[in-house]
Amino acid sequence: MEGQSTATSQPGPDGDYWLVDYVDIWSNHTPYPFNQLPKTYSFMVRNSLMWRIGYYGQQPRFIHVPTQTVSSLFVSKQVGEAFQHYQPDLVVSVHPLMQLVPLRVLRQQESRQPRHVPLWIRQVWASLDAVVRQQRTWL
Repeated sequence: MEGQSTATSQPGPDGDYWLVDYVDIWSNHTPYPFNQLPKTYSFMVRNSLMWRIGYYGQQPRFIHVPTQTVSSLFVSKQVGEAFQHYQPDLVVSVHPLMQLVPLRVLRQQESRQPRHVPLWIRQVWASLDAVVRQQRTWL
């Protein structure tokens, strides 16, 4: 779904139809260069040395916490506006590193407007890769 936003109506288990929005928050709702992050993944996978540098380089807490904090400063407003616009009941994240900032945004919105944006929005991580070992930033 890279770079796309689509909506469809799906039958739910209760017989009612559910509105399902497929949204790439990072590609469609963040400024440059953050909106380019999803495109770098296929490059990293094809170049194993680059992938290893990215994977192991982000593991130490003293690196990934400041990196995520700085990223949040630049994209929180746009990600928050996307959540306000779509008002999701369920968020499915396809990569754990890409969910940390949106989760932070949801927590911030909950603290500011407890009734408008519920923190209990369910967030699911769907692993599309065969993972032998979880990275520390995923936990």
